[in-house]
Amino acid sequence: SSGINAEYGEAYNVRLENVSFRPANMRIAPVYRFNDTRVIYPDKISTCRERIFTAISKGYLYSSEKGEDGQLKTVQTNMHLLGCTMEANEGSVNKKMYGNVHKNGHVLL
Repeated sequence: SSGINAEYGEAYNVRLENVSFRPANMRIAPVYRFNDTRVIYPDKISTCRERIFTAISKGYLYSSEKGEDGQLKTVQTNMHLLGCTMEANEGSVNKKMYGNVHKNGHVLL
């Protein structure tokens, strides 16, 4: 299988202080963040990732703003907006819809 729910056969040891290693044959599991009470779920990251891929193929991202018809507005995508959206920084188009794929991916791995 592939994707975030796949088994990661190869171990990884960064040999850095305060950084955890990844054991061989690890499966990604939810991460419970004790300092801010959030739970990071692998499936949610997969959903957000798929939404970003869809935005790339369609050429637009959904904004967090609604138009007069009540539907989410769209924003033509470009590399800058895609990068900001994946990083979920100030330039992110819609953090609720697209999440924080980059940072949370690091946390899960």
